[in-house]
Amino acid sequence: MENPVFTAELDVSEGSSYGGFISGVRNQLVLHAGATRHLELVLLRRQEEDPRNAPWFGVRLRCGSGNSALLRVRADNLYISGYQSPEGRWWEFRGGSVIYTATQLAFTDNYESMGKTAKLPLEKVTLSKTELEAAVRQLAAVGANAAGSQKDTAKSVMVIAVMVCEAIRFRSIGGALAHIMCNAERRLGQLPAHMVEQVKNWGSLSEYWLGAVLSGQTFLPLVGADGSQLQCEHVPQHLLAPAKIDCQDHAMMALGVVLNRMRPLQDKHKQELDKHWCAVRAQARKLDRERS
Repeated sequence: MENPVFTAELDVSEGSSYGGFISGVRNQLVLHAGATRHLELVLLRRQEEDPRNAPWFGVRLRCGSGNSALLRVRADNLYISGYQSPEGRWWEFRGGSVIYTATQLAFTDNYESMGKTAKLPLEKVTLSKTELEAAVRQLAAVGANAAGSQKDTAKSVMVIAVMVCEAIRFRSIGGALAHIMCNAERRLGQLPAHMVEQVKNWGSLSEYWLGAVLSGQTFLPLVGADGSQLQCEHVPQHLLAPAKIDCQDHAMMALGVVLNRMRPLQDKHKQELDKHWCAVRAQARKLDRERS
């Protein structure tokens, strides 16, 4: 697909607009990219098997009036396919074949490959308004001057992937980053361990949330008579500590966007899904009234 379904824009030098940008992209996914909204959560359209058939949207990142880069982001899974530098040159991850005439980077689109090139694992990536500004400037400069190392580019892409894509996927991450973007002196530092686990297991977490809601799969870990957690084959490790997600409600609080690998099941059980989350909201309101 040659044309984006929509294009969002963020001036990273204006931190106060960051939160609106994140929520705006989620809304645009529903309005223009075939996603559906289930209360606070956005369920993406079914993921395409062939990336060449996947719809995409653009994210124009600007740093003031000078530096800019355009991200190409898949609308069915929120993965970055590549980026375009100011003079129009496209860059694509190694092994990709989606963007015509794109120059391939030295690394692939996963954090492990980026981290090896950057010599910086995901757990050690520093996140702040200053880091995001530097990342945008670096990508723009590499495009304009063919300068800069693949190591620097890999680090820049990691920062942008977390502060754009992961912030859209996870309300937990987007909320934390929105606070630091409003104050240039504040830093999140590295992602907390439980957020790293969420990032690395977004697909599995989405699948288990859908399964729990739509088909009644067990989501809560089993607890023994002595209060200890029992190991269950159907409960993935990332739903236990330190991810801090062990039930549907916790998943709903952390997730902003859900990967869709179960569209037929979702369509079949649409009424049950809506009914379930209406009941969740009613229970939450009841608890709020009791507390007050």
